Amino acid sequence: MDRISPVSSKYISGLVLAAAGRKGGFEPDSIKPELAAAQISIPVFMSHGTADVHIPIKQGRRNFDHLKSSLKEWHPIRGADHNSVHAVGGKSYQNEIEQFILNQLPSFQECQ
Repeated sequence: MDRISPVSSKYISGLVLAAAGRKGGFEPDSIKPELAAAQISIPVFMSHGTADVHIPIKQGRRNFDHLKSSLKEWHPIRGADHNSVHAVGGKSYQNEIEQFILNQLPSFQECQ
């Protein structure tokens, strides 16, 4: 948004978060993603750009470490920022996602 608009994306995201908090009856700064992650038990493929300035990779890793799931994979993508994980990761990243999904198919078939 910063590239195509004179309005700062930080300004807009602040407004959106404040409005969501008012509407949902919560204080946005009180949200702790790692606590929510501790309740997730399904398979999780998590990637994070090492150059992400919006959400530091340490925070992404903390969320990953708190996942309840025993079927989880962490994929830091060197040099990727918040929005370029797929582009920077390229074909090998795409292959890792596909392999993760294929590896989970037997467990999904057991649920049927």
